[in-house]
Amino acid sequence: MSSRRDTADRLRELMETEGDAVAQNTRTVNQLSDYAIQRFDDYEDLRDAARGIKESAIENLPELLDQVTEAGRGKRRQVHVAQTAADREPGSSRGSWPTRRQRNWSRASR
Repeated sequence: MSSRRDTADRLRELMETEGDAVAQNTRTVNQLSDYAIQRFDDYEDLRDAARGIKESAIENLPELLDQVTEAGRGKRRQVHVAQTAADREPGSSRGSWPTRRQRNWSRASR
């Protein structure tokens, strides 16, 4: 495993060699985001609504997990709820959605 210093050195090296491309890509992403946002007259209202949904889901997470678990049981599905990141399903990627292959395998095993 590399040290923090090694990581910092590698990032500096990348910024020297790829910095211009990173800057250009960042500008492009920002411009496209701005363009997309401008197409919504009520963007801030939608953003506030999404934030409210997220906060509500977090606040009600235990009850929502219970609902999903019960719905799964009714269809003979097994629901795994990880208490920590270390409890995640073996073979799953840390902090990411399952790959298409993983999703297809899960559907096929139903």
